[in-house]
Amino acid sequence: MTDSSPVLAVVAPWLLEAAAVAGRAPALETLFWRGRRRKHLPESASRLYWHLFDRTPVDGDLPVGALCRYADTGEAFEGCWLKADPVHLVADRDRVMLTGTVTGLEFREIQSLVKSFNDLFGEDGWQLEAGTDGLRMRTPLSCAANTTPVDEVVGRDIHPLLPDGPDRLEWHRFLTELQMLLHGSPINEERDASGCVPVNSLWPWGAGELPRSVASPWGSVHTRDGFVTGLTRRGGGSVEAVPDSFDRLPNFGHRLLALPAPNSEGWELSMSFWEEQWFLPLVKAVRAQRLGRLLLYPGNGWEVTITSGRLRRFWRRPRPLKGAV
Repeated sequence: MTDSSPVLAVVAPWLLEAAAVAGRAPALETLFWRGRRRKHLPESASRLYWHLFDRTPVDGDLPVGALCRYADTGEAFEGCWLKADPVHLVADRDRVMLTGTVTGLEFREIQSLVKSFNDLFGEDGWQLEAGTDGLRMRTPLSCAANTTPVDEVVGRDIHPLLPDGPDRLEWHRFLTELQMLLHGSPINEERDASGCVPVNSLWPWGAGELPRSVASPWGSVHTRDGFVTGLTRRGGGSVEAVPDSFDRLPNFGHRLLALPAPNSEGWELSMSFWEEQWFLPLVKAVRAQRLGRLLLYPGNGWEVTITSGRLRRFWRRPRPLKGAV
């Protein structure tokens, strides 16, 4: 990136799906259909960010857990770390379905879960801790595990998606013991009594050690995501808050903006907000050349490059985004 004019990368891997559900989004459609489109990137959000930080592609896990921990600590550490999302499992004949993550846990519930885990597994080299981006665990097993991100497991049988690799059997035994521990835990007894969904397992994913260094092409990164924060800080970059609108975004340098996904139940209302506060102002900024280049990453592997010249192609009429999903 040698061009001195401002470049903004907007990353929202949920965007096309939300737009398809919400209906028409004229400003976003203008950006997408008049920009130069290439469908060549990973569809996984974490692998997309990995690519945008100029990291070498890997076949196995990305070190999501380690980088989320680094985002909190800011200090180098050793060991293999993973994300450990609280989940609810339901047995169905010969299958065990992961129905979803359990959110909204109270601080005392999290502390109780962490203590119970460490009391049972700590002597064997396991460790569970709570961070800004949720729970994460250290494992004494090999970092060569192949895991599946929790959002790709929801609604599916967990058996073919359990951690694989050289320590596959050890992982399966560990998870069985963990589920037995949680089955009789005080927090789940309380949650059952109050009608709340119990936490009957943790889903481990994103195994890896902390990278020694990260070369970041971005001067500043606006994000709430722990993985992106860890990548940025490991590369010596500046992490800033995600502003409420484009007008509050500094207009200089090469910046990456990671837009947080709204609640899927409110995508139509959210899309109106994004249109008014972000996409329409972005169209105006590119047309006026206040932005030299806009890079849009709306999910499904798409990369869209938008310049003022591209927006003048009036013959490329915007149309619904359902066809791009």
